[in-house]
Amino acid sequence: MAQSILVKDYTGNFGFLQTSEKKTVTIAINEDITEAIDVAGYNEIAVIMPAAWTTATLGLESSATEDGTYTPVYDGTDLVSETVAVDRTVILSKNIGPLLFIKLKSSASQDAARTLTVLLSR
Repeated sequence: MAQSILVKDYTGNFGFLQTSEKKTVTIAINEDITEAIDVAGYNEIAVIMPAAWTTATLGLESSATEDGTYTPVYDGTDLVSETVAVDRTVILSKNIGPLLFIKLKSSASQDAARTLTVLLSR
């Protein structure tokens, strides 16, 4: 069942995100990337940040296959990434439609395992 939540996007504007799917992923202790997330058929991605987070930006890497080589995602010439903080929801991209598999990539290794909630909308 789709739900609406109020979120702040990367430009600082507020809006509603229609969520169609909720997934949970983890960045392991001393690592900087999550496991693969199947995003085929979705258009937008938001992330609910955990209560603890080692200061870093959060971005996307993508691959055409789940076990393929992941590369950074750009929107034109801009890297898709966002400065994130604890206990907030962040829209990472409003245009993931062409992507098949992604991983969330932190710009710094995390001091402990971090569980992130991923919200996807069609």
